Amino acid sequence: MFGLRDWEMPDNRKGGLGASSAAKAALLAVMLLLPVLLVGGVLIDISQAQPRKSAWLKLVTEAWKGGSVVESPTDDSDTWTRVLPNATLTGFADRYNVTNACVEVYRLKSGGGFDRAGTFYPNATGFVRIEWPAGWENVTVIVKAKGYQGQCITGGTPYSGLIVYWLTVNPTQGFLDAFSPVSGLDDDDVHTFNDDGTLDIWADYEDLQLDFGPDSELRSGPVDIVGDLDPDEFADEFSSPANAWVARASYIFKVFHEHTWYGVDDVLTYAIIFIYDVDHTPANSEASLLQAAITGPDGQSRYTKDIYPRSQGLGGGRYADNRLVPIPLQAINLAAKQAFAGGIGAPGSGDRILAPHLNATKRVWWETVLTNQTFYVGRVQRVQHLYNRSREE
Repeated sequence: MFGLRDWEMPDNRKGGLGASSAAKAALLAVMLLLPVLLVGGVLIDISQAQPRKSAWLKLVTEAWKGGSVVESPTDDSDTWTRVLPNATLTGFADRYNVTNACVEVYRLKSGGGFDRAGTFYPNATGFVRIEWPAGWENVTVIVKAKGYQGQCITGGTPYSGLIVYWLTVNPTQGFLDAFSPVSGLDDDDVHTFNDDGTLDIWADYEDLQLDFGPDSELRSGPVDIVGDLDPDEFADEFSSPANAWVARASYIFKVFHEHTWYGVDDVLTYAIIFIYDVDHTPANSEASLLQAAITGPDGQSRYTKDIYPRSQGLGGGRYADNRLVPIPLQAINLAAKQAFAGGIGAPGSGDRILAPHLNATKRVWWETVLTNQTFYVGRVQRVQHLYNRSREE
């Protein structure tokens, strides 16, 4: 940023900059190149002064089924997304909202460049309003997990951090050819790379939001590519929480059962379970702690964080004894800068893991004693029953 020390100090006696005509001309030329406006003596970033478009998202997981489609009573828009929970499903996973996350919005350019519109944060029910400058020809929305204590796990670029959901609206053919591990996809179509590593091609974006995948029989996400809308149309279609875009992020829900060597019924009660990230954060970083839970009288995990309203996670609440621990999975192959496609091979097959997954470490503390450490790391799935450790290598 330019400061006065970079130029000749003002000379108020002359009523001007006090510099030579050549210096003034050079200063004016430089200021004309800056992306700022001078208004009332204040420099304003033009990117912030530009008109902006916005849209709403609802952040959930594959377990979210959503309620029945509701048609809008108005004629100018349709309220048809599945943003409301299914009234017949009351399980923790069925109604889980992704709230411990940050949402980054980009315009991707040819050659790997990008513009960034900002970072946005969901509310306690998973709704988030995003913005970008009007006139962008494409928009990419990237949802990244936070650590347990709220730090966003990101490197500040599209292909960094623990990405749990990716949406590109109006991609170019060049981007799609590079981003997709499957050749031959058309940038005018609508695609989903699912959390099991399969690929669905939808009739249109409405089918993606409402129906099950034609091949996978799964819902959409965690990687959606929408080629039949441009950013302006996307903003118009998903303009309020009532018709928010339902973004299904890559999470698993796991029950942990902690016991001694003597038997599965010799349980550890009120032990603390920690889940640590391995790939995306420094080992000594607070952000590496992804999740934490405590065991109940039966030795199984109890998790009541991220519950809204909070009273539902307290004594007597619907989810006070919830055993499921939500764990984020990396949805993007960061090294290849691609989505995953191919799935997970059978244990012992030697096939690479080509689906969203996470390299992690679980540690269990009972009072001041580390009683268990389990590693879930590697590229090939293998289950090994040795010293109570399961691992992938």
